[in-house]
Amino acid sequence: MNKKSKIYILFFLILISIYCSFIYKNYKVDKNVDMVDFFLEATMASIILVLFILIQKYKESSKIYNLFNIGFALSFLGHVSDVMDEICEYPKILKNICEDFAKIISFTLLLTGIYLIIKKNELITEKLKQLAHTDSLTGVYNRYEMINRFDLLKKISDRNDTPLSIIYFDIDYFKKINDTYGHLIGDSVLKELAPLISSNLREQDIFGRHGGDEFMIILPETDIKGAVTLAEKLRDKVERFTFEKIPKLTISCGVAQHKRYETIDKTIKRSDDALYISKHKGRNCISSKHDESSFEIPNLV
Repeated sequence: MNKKSKIYILFFLILISIYCSFIYKNYKVDKNVDMVDFFLEATMASIILVLFILIQKYKESSKIYNLFNIGFALSFLGHVSDVMDEICEYPKILKNICEDFAKIISFTLLLTGIYLIIKKNELITEKLKQLAHTDSLTGVYNRYEMINRFDLLKKISDRNDTPLSIIYFDIDYFKKINDTYGHLIGDSVLKELAPLISSNLREQDIFGRHGGDEFMIILPETDIKGAVTLAEKLRDKVERFTFEKIPKLTISCGVAQHKRYETIDKTIKRSDDALYISKHKGRNCISSKHDESSFEIPNLV
């Protein structure tokens, strides 16, 4: 607790002490004190005072902090007035203001503060969920979420014997972009590329960043021919797009169709092999791999 908070609490307690002294000295003392009510109200006042002191530590959100600060202060005042009411008899209007009105306002403020905390926690929880499933730089799905969704779509494809394909692509000479323009420009390129690709996909297509400058698109109900057609469309869109920080950008793609009951790793491996072929052919092109027996990876060494 900082010095300002301590001064604030001390000043508040002095005001309450002056108020209690004023009531005790100027109004009739009640000889028949209900000790049970007296101790209950005193206990409640003590608890609220402790909460009022503890709340001084939390100032992350000034709006919520102020609501609780004022709410606890008024609630403490109300319960102190109840304690004094057990000892002294003082005017009804003063009693209504310091007890009933103060408690109503404090209750309203505290409930509002609790509501804002709940809403804030909901937003934080939603943000954490989003961060767990999306790539923080580009905003598309991350590798973990892509694998989970691929697994689900693979099971549907295997059960119904429906086509399922993937496009695996990366940016040509991305290391050279980073070395020439810097990593901040490289990040900027990735952030521009992601929405460009997303805007040319169907609603049911799944798009995510697999790592670095590598991206993957999962295409439900799409065979190898349809996937190659889409890959060529995306390649052309990227080549024609004017990026903000660099003069030109191209991508290379590898396409593979999932074979029934094949593991996820094998399907991704075949698309990665196809991407390897695109790099060997000179980049900025599409290669596909469906029939493993007729596909040979060239030696680039």
